[in-house]
Amino acid sequence: MNAVTSMRPDPVARDRADSRGDLGFRALVTAAGVFVLVSLAAAAFSMLWGGRAAFEKFGLQFLWRNAWDPVMQDFGALVPIYGTIVTALIAMLIAVPVSFGIAMFLTEIAPKWLRTPVGA
Repeated sequence: MNAVTSMRPDPVARDRADSRGDLGFRALVTAAGVFVLVSLAAAAFSMLWGGRAAFEKFGLQFLWRNAWDPVMQDFGALVPIYGTIVTALIAMLIAVPVSFGIAMFLTEIAPKWLRTPVGA
C-alpha cells in the first residue's frame, strides 16, 4: 500500500456544491429576467395609462396621424415617433463605429500599460 494518501475532495460532494451554486445562479438570473419583464410591462402600462386621454379623444389613429393643429385641437403622434426613431438610428450610426474603433485600438494597438486598466 502507498504511504501517501490522496487529499482530493470527494467528487460527489464537489458536484453537489457545484450543483447548489448552479441552482442559485439560475434562480438569480431567472429572478432578474422576471424583474426586467415586469418592469417593461409596468412602463408600458404607465405610458398607456398616462396617454389614455389622448386615446379616448383621438382613438388609436392618434399613433399614425401626423396632424398637429393646436387651434383645432387635432393632434397626432407620428412626427414625434418618427423623430425618435430617426434620432436613435443616427445615434447608432455614430456610436457603433466609434465603439468598434475603441475596441480595435484597445485590443490591437494600445500599449499594455494603457490596455490593462482600460480594457482589462
